Amino acid sequence: MHKGLQGVLLAGLAAGMLAGCGGSKPQKPEPVIEEDVSAVIQLPDGSTCTEPPGLAALLESPGGQLARRLLSTEGKVEDELAKEKEVKIGHAEVGAAWFDLCRAYVREGLQKPEFERQRGNYVGVRQMLLAQGIRDWVNRKDGIKEAGKLCMVVHGTETADARNFTRWVPPETTVNDCAVFSARAGGTEILLGCTEGQWKNHWARRTVPATAGGTRNRGQVVRDTPSAPDPN
Repeated sequence: MHKGLQGVLLAGLAAGMLAGCGGSKPQKPEPVIEEDVSAVIQLPDGSTCTEPPGLAALLESPGGQLARRLLSTEGKVEDELAKEKEVKIGHAEVGAAWFDLCRAYVREGLQKPEFERQRGNYVGVRQMLLAQGIRDWVNRKDGIKEAGKLCMVVHGTETADARNFTRWVPPETTVNDCAVFSARAGGTEILLGCTEGQWKNHWARRTVPATAGGTRNRGQVVRDTPSAPDPN
């Protein structure tokens, strides 16, 4: 089952500049920050980082500080999180830490290898939140009656139907989260859906490719397309 996930990634950057008459190499696109009210940082691969409301307060909160430690850890995020007995962490705190990381990358000269290492931790933390959300729903009395997003994992040459590996997912789950979830479960595609509860489900008309890095095209917008369920 899959969710009526909102599109998470925006269009990619423009192609590189043509070489001049002197034969200089085309310049590789640099990360840029969009100077608008939405405070969106667009990365060269087309993915984006959006500033959450209350960024400063989130970063200073215990959960925000934990999120930053999880992203920067050189060990396993699961082991680092296991050390915490009382501090809670959610999507808001993780999103704040992610935006702070993107900002350091584009403004403060954080090197790409370190950025990509921490991005891997960020993806891992979001997968942990996704798994926890699924467990909470499974264990919640009458959870099956709840409306929400659905994520169907499609394997190989199989068609997307009820026999596939399907999960209700938390509302904060993104298309990329589902794609990573699918790849880790051995799937090659996802089908987005939503449920009114008690498996009154609605599905998109076509699947979205998935890899271990998420959607193959990080710039893909799935809202209001055949890859997303009809919002009505």
